[in-house]
Amino acid sequence: MKSQISSLPFGKVVFTSSIPFLYPSFPLSLQCTVPNQLRKNLWLGRQAMFASINLLIFGSMKTKRTVFEVNDVYRVMENSELIYTLTNSEKLKREEYKYEQMEMDGLYLSDVLETLTPNRKKVAYAAIELYKRLKEGQIERPALLDSNNVYKVMYPVLCDISTEEVWVLLLNSSSKLIRKVRISCGGINSAPVDIRVIMKQALYYNAVSFIMVHNHPSGARKPSSADDRLTEAMKKAAETLDIRLVDHVIVAGNNYYSYADEGKL
Repeated sequence: MKSQISSLPFGKVVFTSSIPFLYPSFPLSLQCTVPNQLRKNLWLGRQAMFASINLLIFGSMKTKRTVFEVNDVYRVMENSELIYTLTNSEKLKREEYKYEQMEMDGLYLSDVLETLTPNRKKVAYAAIELYKRLKEGQIERPALLDSNNVYKVMYPVLCDISTEEVWVLLLNSSSKLIRKVRISCGGINSAPVDIRVIMKQALYYNAVSFIMVHNHPSGARKPSSADDRLTEAMKKAAETLDIRLVDHVIVAGNNYYSYADEGKL
């Protein structure tokens, strides 16, 4: 990719990208006129733009190249090199390199991301979330007939957050997922739930049945008495609308609890 920046108060910024190893005659150029104070930020963000452009191009061409093949340069880097590329911090690079040499667990991703500027942090989090969703979309979604499948669907969503969230999985008559909906976000050990909101979502998406899911950030698998009361109230409310509560699954780290499996539904 190349960029041209003029010295005028309002200058033209030109980004050009091509893929010579696939389509030598398929260049992509973007031109925009922006104030000088914005052009420096555009220059610093050119690598992120290049990645986005390539994602757009590869997606439109329906190529068989995977994200790892497209990302070949970064795939072979050590963690310390990736951290430096992301943060431009020699200090963090040296710290991670020290962990690598001692064969110890290194920095947490969340710690690295917190050092980024607000704009870089937005791009990084967006890229991570997009990757998770695209990976999930590559797997054919099975009918959610057992708690293990529910856990596999929801573990990527709830495994790395430190507060409780409540979600519902809305199902059709074949127990296939129509949509998963976040109902509420809470604190460390609780999350508010309005039964009317869940029923409204089920009716809006024409769900025949649904599964309630929430997480225990502490990793405790056993449900609380409040969880028991909520499950019973939810079951009764759903029955009045001829909608079935199939299960209530608690994601607890690498483990889970299923009300259906335990015979409590």
